[in-house]
Amino acid sequence: MIRLRHMVRIGPSPSEMKPLDPEAEVTFAPMDALADGLGGLDTSRVKPFSEVARGSYNYFREGDILLAKVTPCFENGKKAIAQGLTNGVGYATSEVYVLRPNRGKIEPRFLLYLLCSEDFRAVAMQSMTGAGGLRRVSENGVLDYRPKITDLATQKAIAAFLDRETARIDGLIETKQRFVALLGEKRSALITAAVTGGIDPLSGQYRTPEAKGGVMYWGETVRSSLRPLKHCCHVNPAVLPETTDPDWEFDYIDIGSVSLSEGVTCKERMRFADSPSRARKPVREGDILVSTVRTYLKAIAAIQPADTPQVASTGFAVLQAKKGVDTGFLYRVVQSNPFIEQVVAKSTGVSYPAISPSTLSNIKVPLPDLATQKAIADFLDRETARIDRITGKTQQS
Repeated sequence: MIRLRHMVRIGPSPSEMKPLDPEAEVTFAPMDALADGLGGLDTSRVKPFSEVARGSYNYFREGDILLAKVTPCFENGKKAIAQGLTNGVGYATSEVYVLRPNRGKIEPRFLLYLLCSEDFRAVAMQSMTGAGGLRRVSENGVLDYRPKITDLATQKAIAAFLDRETARIDGLIETKQRFVALLGEKRSALITAAVTGGIDPLSGQYRTPEAKGGVMYWGETVRSSLRPLKHCCHVNPAVLPETTDPDWEFDYIDIGSVSLSEGVTCKERMRFADSPSRARKPVREGDILVSTVRTYLKAIAAIQPADTPQVASTGFAVLQAKKGVDTGFLYRVVQSNPFIEQVVAKSTGVSYPAISPSTLSNIKVPLPDLATQKAIADFLDRETARIDRITGKTQQS
């Protein structure tokens, strides 16, 4: 069978270009400009021709195909057909191969789908060299691949078929993604309405402000008065235990491993000797983690039981409900949109805006009687679990 090297040219030379003004803009494609899976190219990034022509970038033009060669970008399927380039020219990171299809031998769209195939990926990965995170597919690993379909008319028919079918599937995925986003909005709105008194937790019916009376909270009425957060809970109540044992182990909760809907998604087992920072915060069952860094605002979680001590990143505040405050209700209050909006408004800083513990402690929150708190928490546990089940099934589909 014919090899890919007889159907494409790899690494075309910029000497074929027509002369360009040094200040003329051309498309610039770093690795993150390439999409995963079936691929795609963000052509919005440009650089002056004089800047990229001097660097160690790979030249490409309209119709060329870019293929990531380094792990994990190759495994993630980063690739693209170059289209809509500024001045018809582009320069890409040196970690991609530029393939130019011989249009008399291979259909470009078919080649793109071929590069997505598990067969090609398996063969190319066998040619990888290097160590750790810097393994690369070899040039010969690409060029020595033997396509099973070489007839040009058949390639075009397959590419047209896949264009139609992938577009249909993409449409279905987009519809489901919009539905998941709407479910997320509904979940947030439900939590906000319930904790601010807008829903009767016993009947599940929305109330009108006129039916409740009282003072407005977040612009809506609520039956109880507002209290600073520090009246409801202890903020950062504990410090790491005094120890000199280098083998003392704990589960570390990083700020990037917590989400609003899923809670703590992963923990990393660490030894004291490997992470001796005294600023990290110990947590225990029933504590609530709230991100104080605006970039990760919706990193909020309730701590579950664990056999190993748990320690949270310095980017969290640890809340521990006081007597007379239901932990489940407090957990929902800090998930509500108004609370999150106040954290946003009161965060300071440039690179990583954050809210200080003292400022966080003085944010006012609703605090109805304990029976009402428990009723609201139970209601939201039921309703958010129902929404989460629908969301999970939709994501799975």
